[in-house]
Amino acid sequence: MLADKVAASLFEPEVEKYFAEHRLDFEEFVIYQIVVPYEQLAQEILYQIEEEEISFFQAAHFYDVDERRRYRCGYEGKVSRWSLEPAIAAVLGAICPGQIGGPIQTEQGYHLFLLQELIQAELTPEIRKKIIDRLFQDWLSSELVYLVHHQ
Repeated sequence: MLADKVAASLFEPEVEKYFAEHRLDFEEFVIYQIVVPYEQLAQEILYQIEEEEISFFQAAHFYDVDERRRYRCGYEGKVSRWSLEPAIAAVLGAICPGQIGGPIQTEQGYHLFLLQELIQAELTPEIRKKIIDRLFQDWLSSELVYLVHHQ
């Protein structure tokens, strides 16, 4: 509790500036995802969806490599931009709700995304606390590095 009070007293004045500079980091996406092992399969699934031979949800149920996601027809839910790999965040940020993005290759395979909703960032009390915590942790890390190198 004391650390929270110290963090708030040190960094509360910087919250709005930080939020303005990093607004995109706090956007959230509500997404569905399909991950398959091969690029050719991802391209074929995308083609079938675009030609309305199969829905995104059916494709996720049949083809996704993750059993949990298959049962949920690809539903990933709400994810924050900063928690995603940069290439994935860029694809999701470039499409509109209802559109499909990908395929994108990662270590898990080839991803297709259906963007259900883009949630614009707002400076809520929860976001304010996350920013203060992040600034406080960054400050603590830099202080520790300084102390280690100057002893």
